[in-house]
Amino acid sequence: MIRKSFHKALILSNIENFKYHDLRHTCASHLAMNGATQGELMEILGHRSPTMTRRYAHFSKEHISRILQKTSNSLMGHVGDSI
Repeated sequence: MIRKSFHKALILSNIENFKYHDLRHTCASHLAMNGATQGELMEILGHRSPTMTRRYAHFSKEHISRILQKTSNSLMGHVGDSI
């Protein structure tokens, strides 16, 4: 039933090339970007292999950029900080 409603919502929203299964990838990615561990993701997604979990969880470019900036700030200090 949910797939039929999902398909109808895609049509009404003019969203193309999106499958119900794509939501699983989106969920895994958001969980990972919000701090879920590999083990937690495996449990939630029902995976037995970390390799399979890595196929599902992806980090956005914005997330990677924030992590790099946070690490840089931590190591080098914020620009404009007094020494």
